[in-house]
Amino acid sequence: MAKATHRDKGSGGLHKRASDGMWIATIELPPGPDGKRRRKTVARKDRGEAQRELRRLRSELDAAGDLPTRNLRVADWMRHYLQDVAPTKDRPKTLTGKVAASRDYIVPLLGRKRLDRLTTDDVYTLHRAVLNTPKKKELRGLDPDQLPEGTIMLSPSAAAVVHNTLAAALNVAIRERKINVNVCDLVDRPRPRRSEDNALSTEQARTLVRHIVDHPETPLAELWLMYLLTGARRAELLGTEIERVTDVIDLSWQLQAFQPKEIKHLRGRPDFEARHVAGSCYLTRPKTSGSWRTPPNVDPLRTLMSRAIGPRESGLVFVREDGGPVHPDAATHGWKRLLADAGLGEDVTLHGTRHTAVDLLYEMGVPEHVIMQIVGHTGRAMTRSYRTRMDLDSAGTALSGLGERLGITG
Repeated sequence: MAKATHRDKGSGGLHKRASDGMWIATIELPPGPDGKRRRKTVARKDRGEAQRELRRLRSELDAAGDLPTRNLRVADWMRHYLQDVAPTKDRPKTLTGKVAASRDYIVPLLGRKRLDRLTTDDVYTLHRAVLNTPKKKELRGLDPDQLPEGTIMLSPSAAAVVHNTLAAALNVAIRERKINVNVCDLVDRPRPRRSEDNALSTEQARTLVRHIVDHPETPLAELWLMYLLTGARRAELLGTEIERVTDVIDLSWQLQAFQPKEIKHLRGRPDFEARHVAGSCYLTRPKTSGSWRTPPNVDPLRTLMSRAIGPRESGLVFVREDGGPVHPDAATHGWKRLLADAGLGEDVTLHGTRHTAVDLLYEMGVPEHVIMQIVGHTGRAMTRSYRTRMDLDSAGTALSGLGERLGITG
């Protein structure tokens, strides 16, 4: 009995299939995890095309060491990525953004394409599609010549979300040996424009402070002043508890809102800590421990915190009139109303107070490492330095000076 022969990895063959006359190019691949034989086969009508395809496969195999054997479509892979992979790694807001990016752009435009046939042109197609989408949803679907003059389109930030979603999915495909190249890595990611209106100037910040002082009935007045003074993130101050306010302000928890499905999923993750407050509001840990910090509770911060707490001994520092937590969305809407009432428009986001605080601290000549410690930056790209222990004396001096600069005396 003749002994069976096996082709070595990288060898290949070419033959004409009798059933339909197609030319079949076959290349041997490394054995699978189970040790079984693996081959990749492609069919072409023309013998010359089949030969060229065989040479291409050999070249890719030599470069990558392996080749995908299943012709996955983009739509199928995005479904797998968003259902089985991303939920184990991403926080709810990130996952929601990825689902929307796939639903609105990636699948409609590229869903029928083979995963291993994606090109840089496909990535540019995604970029253009997002950047040519009207920001107002009611205008979407209209022909370009039907759009009103001056229509505002989605920003490069939105295009970057779509780009990053596809890039993340393709990285997983590479890891699982479905493809060899991530075409998103060959294209520059859309660069978000820096919004000049995303931070209050020194004079605008003072105007806002004067408005709050002149209108003591302003809801959550102490909260808005604390944002200006500390550069804290929205969720950090909303989640500050009375028992964590001593000679320092412990910002190691944040208040976030979740849908029932989101919190159920997150509670199954070992890296997620949460405590229920009320309704959809939960106290959670920041994404990175480097974001946890304890700025010194010096005046005017001490006076503002004491005023917000009043006679209470426990619970959240900043609450609604009925004592309930301030929902993050309610804080955003309240901030916009405050800006409008102060005659400052609504362009500056609540997160923009972080930029305002950083800009003012730089103007005061505060060292970069102290600024980073105050606002909780964890990377060199943020403040160009990082130290894990806060210099309480320097931070306290800086925060007191910032209060004087803004006219906040407590």
